[in-house]
Amino acid sequence: MSIDCQQAMDTRDDYTVFSAFASHVIDFYRNDPRSIRLGLFSALEDGPVTNAFHSTRGKTPIEILAGYIQQRINEGAFRQVSASLASRLFIEAMAMFMVDQEASLTTVPLCFSCEEAVDTMVRIFTDGLKADKASIAEFMHIDYRT
Repeated sequence: MSIDCQQAMDTRDDYTVFSAFASHVIDFYRNDPRSIRLGLFSALEDGPVTNAFHSTRGKTPIEILAGYIQQRINEGAFRQVSASLASRLFIEAMAMFMVDQEASLTTVPLCFSCEEAVDTMVRIFTDGLKADKASIAEFMHIDYRT
């Protein structure tokens, strides 16, 4: 994890945290687009590459992001959701965007930059995760309606 991402986590800069994870996924596939094809083939064949992605040392990016999401849930900033599932869905959405750009699985590649995709995905996820007034009031033990 980069120093900038850790600093964003420490300061609870949700947009920057999610942007860093999304950019990491995009950079991974940009640096070696063949990994998309290899990963898809391996997943279909239940090959050793698939297993290698699941058996890494230390925490995976999905686990790190899930930890951050859980922390923000505990602080009352995010809705009560499954942090593990939210993290996985976010990272997989970015990965699928890159797969679609490379392999055109769902449609013709869209004419959007990766930066625009990151910004859109991050805004959708962070806005969706943010606790509403009632959730925040409940967390803070105050009546927001008065």
